[in-house]
Amino acid sequence: MYDTSPQPSPGQRPPHAHWGQQGQQADWTTGQQQPPFAPPPPPPPKKSRTGLIVTLSVVAGLAVAGGLAFYLMGSDSADAPTVTETTTEPGRPAKKDVTLKECAVDDSAKVPIALVNITNNSSSTSNYVIDIVFVDADGASVTKGVANVDGVAQGESTDARVRGLEEVEGEVNCEVAYVTRWAK
Repeated sequence: MYDTSPQPSPGQRPPHAHWGQQGQQADWTTGQQQPPFAPPPPPPPKKSRTGLIVTLSVVAGLAVAGGLAFYLMGSDSADAPTVTETTTEPGRPAKKDVTLKECAVDDSAKVPIALVNITNNSSSTSNYVIDIVFVDADGASVTKGVANVDGVAQGESTDARVRGLEEVEGEVNCEVAYVTRWAK
């Protein structure tokens, strides 16, 4: 019997029976079979930073919300202490430098006006800010007013008018709410 398989070209080695299996290639130098060509393994997946971004966003949001809550709780005027007087000299309350002389409602403008006297009992020329609260007969605040008086010399006295900010109906009483004094 004759071999009817195709003959190799000159310079080629003859094929062997086990070389013809599909999906495998033969190594012509060793005669051993090699696995079919395999593509390289896929690259490792990229690390997702979505979790990091979400976490940082949540932390930043909580920080902003906490700061806002702290600010709002700290600025609640109902719980804040009321300043009734301030001074730059210990032992000499600035409120004692101010006395109320008159309290009336201007008939034409319908705004309350307080007349106060300021006597500088400090050791140097001072500036003053006087806050007056105008109250109705029941003691409820109806408006307020502020006067700035600059340059009152040590031991000197001066008068100042404090006008209410809003029109009022009827009679009012005046109260010196607080006084701020600082050396000039």
